[in-house]
Amino acid sequence: MTGLPIHSETADAGVLPISESFVSIQGEGKLTGVPSWFVRLAGCNLRCGWCDTPYASWEPEGATQSIESIVEQASASAVRHAVLTGGEPMIFEAMDDLARTLRDRGFHITIETAGTVFRPFPIDLASISPKLANSAPQTGDPRDPLGVWRERHEQRRRRPDVVQAFIEQARHDGTDVQLKFVVASPADMEE
Repeated sequence: MTGLPIHSETADAGVLPISESFVSIQGEGKLTGVPSWFVRLAGCNLRCGWCDTPYASWEPEGATQSIESIVEQASASAVRHAVLTGGEPMIFEAMDDLARTLRDRGFHITIETAGTVFRPFPIDLASISPKLANSAPQTGDPRDPLGVWRERHEQRRRRPDVVQAFIEQARHDGTDVQLKFVVASPADMEE
């Protein structure tokens, strides 16, 4: 299904828009090499020009699934590390229920986020990837002919208060946090 409507504030309780779920080896960050079950949420509040999952942001694809169904898939995967990714999973209120249910089933939870929305719920690792200026859609991007998303992206991408909230939650809960940046050129290092 292409163009999945994303209305995080009006989504039915107990369901989430899912682009895909799969088992793979975590290839980034502190848990590199760990067999993991990934669930990719369809929908994002940003529009990175170089996004490697445009089917979860620019043109969300997938279907809504119940939390019960998602957890059943995770449990059948035979791994116990769940990576909640996107798009931007934090825009969905039902993520709290999903994380709590997975935690109750014995899963280690990693949330992959751009750090623009904070919701306090149980996670073991907050993997935060704040977006630098290089992430904005370029002027003339055919996906954004009027520059509307470029402007929204710039307004939303920097949220140090949200990143700090994740860090404070990790300190309070005794969990972990990592920061990852996409650096495209030496000029990005200053930011």
